[in-house]
Amino acid sequence: MDLAEKSEKKLEQMDSKIEALEGKYKQRIQVEELKASMNPEELEKEIMELKEKQKLLRLAMKQK
Repeated sequence: MDLAEKSEKKLEQMDSKIEALEGKYKQRIQVEELKASMNPEELEKEIMELKEKQKLLRLAMKQK
């Protein structure tokens, strides 16, 4: 195995690790991005809208 192949394999391993970490912390990252981009009132409104959507989805699933 030459240097280029070793480097390529190492990069693939690092990419896999990065993707795994992003998946693990995705929700936390999204929350931090929201907190940075919105004020508390906007966040509260967004949360209320999401809760309403969640409630409607649950009702729709029960009817199936």
